[in-house]
Amino acid sequence: MRGRLRTLTSGLWFYGLVAVLAAELIFFSLGKPPKLLRASPQAGIESAGAIMFDANALQFVASRGVEAYVPRARNGRPLALRLAARQGASEETGARLELTPELTAASAGKRVHLEVMVKPLQATAAVALSLRLEGDGPGAWTQAAMSEAAAVRLIYDFAPLPEGVRAIWFRPITPERADFAFGAQIQSVEMTIFPPAHSK
Repeated sequence: MRGRLRTLTSGLWFYGLVAVLAAELIFFSLGKPPKLLRASPQAGIESAGAIMFDANALQFVASRGVEAYVPRARNGRPLALRLAARQGASEETGARLELTPELTAASAGKRVHLEVMVKPLQATAAVALSLRLEGDGPGAWTQAAMSEAAAVRLIYDFAPLPEGVRAIWFRPITPERADFAFGAQIQSVEMTIFPPAHSK
């Protein structure tokens, strides 16, 4: 009897361990790490006159009041930035991408054009993605509608900030009367800095 009890106990322990490992495997396959990497200023990559922020830069955002994580390949390479927010999220919530002091200085007093490549999340796609620039203080949010079916390139244009751009904020917009979080997957952000319209 004791032998059977010992065998049964060992079997339960083994299958419990298998269940835990299976859960961890599913968690890993979803690409959802326990937290983002420590936020730090990003310089992006210069490409064809613009600055490109891909997943390698987006994994360093700071999240405030929104769910944020980075799906990864099996080798750990970041693939994108996923954000989700509930309806009624305050104006102070979002994911903040801090820029390097060099980019802040380069953008001072100049127009900023942003192109964001974004994919909808299955079944819980946000209806729009809002962006704002941060200089000495937070700017106003600018919203662009998303597609529920396909990846789209969202366009944003911002007036010059005399002090330059210190950070870019992102916030997904949830459909009305939704009682759970909706979001978007940001593939990349392309930033182009232009002189003011009156400059020659």
